[in-house]
Amino acid sequence: MSNFHNVISLDDWRVKVRGSSTSGTDDVECDLTSIESDRAVLKSDANVGRFAWLEVNLPDGSDVRVLGEFERRKDPLQLALEVRFKHLFPDHKIRLMRALAQG
Repeated sequence: MSNFHNVISLDDWRVKVRGSSTSGTDDVECDLTSIESDRAVLKSDANVGRFAWLEVNLPDGSDVRVLGEFERRKDPLQLALEVRFKHLFPDHKIRLMRALAQG
């Protein structure tokens, strides 16, 4: 659970999932439902593999790259992907934490 209590507007955040799907290697653009320092929920019905790189475009225009592990959906009919962050480069983590703190 995140320690941030600010309300984060996700309107300016964009995510591109760069990885494998059942139909081959695809880049899938997704909107965010929520994001924390160690996980995110993406609005998408894409069928991605277990691991994929995420390119998160922060509100200031910079990007951070995150290796994500996709978790099984609790409700298979829900159009959402739950992803846990497995690797985040140190300088990217700093930028992500700043963006989350700014809300």
